[in-house]
Amino acid sequence: MKKITARHRQAVDLVVNEHRTMVSVGCEFGVTAGTIRRWMKAIYPPPPKQEMVDMYGNPIEIHHEYGSPFPQRYRDLNTDQRRKLRDEYVAYFGGRCLYCDGQLDDKPHEFVCQSADQIEWDNLPGSKEGFLKNPVHLHHDHKTGLTLGPVHALCNAHSWHYYELPVRTHKLIDKIGSLSGKQREEFVARVRKRSC
Repeated sequence: MKKITARHRQAVDLVVNEHRTMVSVGCEFGVTAGTIRRWMKAIYPPPPKQEMVDMYGNPIEIHHEYGSPFPQRYRDLNTDQRRKLRDEYVAYFGGRCLYCDGQLDDKPHEFVCQSADQIEWDNLPGSKEGFLKNPVHLHHDHKTGLTLGPVHALCNAHSWHYYELPVRTHKLIDKIGSLSGKQREEFVARVRKRSC
């Protein structure tokens, strides 16, 4: 498709906003359902496949509809934009926490609350009080930088402690293991300097 025209947008709008089938829209516009699908992908590129883990470490696949504002690059958003996007995610996921599947206006799952004492709060950004100040966080993938969805603040800390931190630690150990002699000493010195 060389150029997206008003005709393409009109056809795709019937599928996305009026919930018509691609076959019926294709018949109306004199094209196949496959052509309508190609137009949709050109106008609304399919969101990337996203994965995260739940509170038990089970993988969760996150799916978004065509044309949804999700996901976005977390670092590209200012505080107000993050807050607005978080609220949109809350509505999109029916007010449920992606991590523990509990209601966001209620306490996190008992399993998460019971393990809060084991969280190494010093390894989280900011203080414990600051981290828990906002009860709902906008969770994002630290590898891709893309937003994932709404989570309880405590669930975010739990995720960081049990899944993010070990992954980072293993990567650090692998990196140190791959170096030798002076390179290793310089790398360890840089890491120590950053962590102080």
